[in-house]
Amino acid sequence: MEILLITFAAEHIYLEYSACGLYYLKSYVDKDPSLKDIKISVKYYNNRVPSDILEEQKKEIIGFIKERRVDIIGFGCYIWNIKRVLSLSCEIKEIFPSVKIILGGPQVIYRPEELLREKLYLDIIVRGDGEETFAELLRYFLYGYKTLHEITGITFRVNNEIISTTHRALLMDLDSIPSVYLGGLYSIRKGCVYPVETSRGCIFKCAYCHWGMTKLRFFSLERVKKELLYLLDKKVSFCMFVDSAINFDKERALHIINFINKNNKGTLVTMFQSIHFMDEELINVLNASPGIYTEIGVQSLNPIAMRNINRKVITKEEFARLSFMMRPFTIDLIYGLPGDNLQFFKETFQEVFRYTKNISMFRLGVHPGTDLWEKRDEYSMEIDEEYSIICNYSYGRSDIEETEIFKKNYEEVFSPIVCSEFSGKEIWGIADSLRLSICDFINEYSRYLKENFSSEYINNIKYTHREIKLQSLREFSIMNGGGVI
Repeated sequence: MEILLITFAAEHIYLEYSACGLYYLKSYVDKDPSLKDIKISVKYYNNRVPSDILEEQKKEIIGFIKERRVDIIGFGCYIWNIKRVLSLSCEIKEIFPSVKIILGGPQVIYRPEELLREKLYLDIIVRGDGEETFAELLRYFLYGYKTLHEITGITFRVNNEIISTTHRALLMDLDSIPSVYLGGLYSIRKGCVYPVETSRGCIFKCAYCHWGMTKLRFFSLERVKKELLYLLDKKVSFCMFVDSAINFDKERALHIINFINKNNKGTLVTMFQSIHFMDEELINVLNASPGIYTEIGVQSLNPIAMRNINRKVITKEEFARLSFMMRPFTIDLIYGLPGDNLQFFKETFQEVFRYTKNISMFRLGVHPGTDLWEKRDEYSMEIDEEYSIICNYSYGRSDIEETEIFKKNYEEVFSPIVCSEFSGKEIWGIADSLRLSICDFINEYSRYLKENFSSEYINNIKYTHREIKLQSLREFSIMNGGGVI
């Protein structure tokens, strides 16, 4: 029996990262002697490429299905690829009507009945942890083990009836999934991000997130260290921890961080930390970890917005802990939260900018199965077809549009030109001399460049030395009545 597992990455650098879940399925099936007659191939592609390359990808997939006589296709579904998955699934079913199409992943598991009702070309949706469920499905298709009704954690169609079986119990022994690295499933390539998963689930119950809907479980430390050592010895360019936060268990986090410091040979390791579990000891260890980059999900400093998304309100005292962070780190913010607005979002941004110039901004996603999805009418939320917020009772359409412009100005112009060269203190000083807030400085300087210079010039100045960038700021200051920089 031939199985093909496919997913599409959001960016080229995340190709290997995106395939991790599919490799887990393969490794779990490969260890089962009863499934030795099954051959599983994994393919993953960049989803953000020109249309001609998308067409080439489709031809390659269809050619593979035909050549190998594939029996079952499984797709890993995420917010960035669900439209592509559904479109391709439809075309595959038209060409190969006997091929079974199975979907899994966070973008489909909370609305399986709706999808199967609307998309007649889909056969089965796997809900929750997929390893055990997928193995049981393959036993069913291979030699009739159980019936579909007896396999927990799936939704399927029988004639015109949509059936959801009972939920499957969480996979508690995560080490029962063979390592995709130690098993040699990954081919290591330079320049790609490789995921490291040390846990599943989350202790928080954020209203916009699926993570907290399952109990926090851990891979063993020994397993984690073996995988890390494999990647660090291979000198991969980037490793990214895919846990909701690594510091829920501080002692475990310190153990992992110290292990990385001892064995790192030049890999950049990114890990998410919860601000609520940061303390001076952990921060000091991170500051002494040159190969580790920290990302912290603050989301907002607006107490109303934080309560609406079921997040703990971050106090000024908690946020002040970040002042101990001497090394660069990134703060994640979400805009479009119910209870927030453009003005308060800018206030949050400015407060965060006091501690770091590295800020990632994300538009709120309202996904089926989350608490926010259930409260979308209560908060008067309008949502687009990709589940991104359009507006809500407090954050209007025009506010969202202005925030999008601000984000673009910061990420495409201000950050690569100004933040890359000047310290936070210098940037605040320039803004003060112009009598501008940081947010207005970002918008006005970006507008000045776009209105007076070509896009080629703007792109070139990003890669010039400090003096040329400083001259650009001087000219901007003079035009706006500021002091000498």
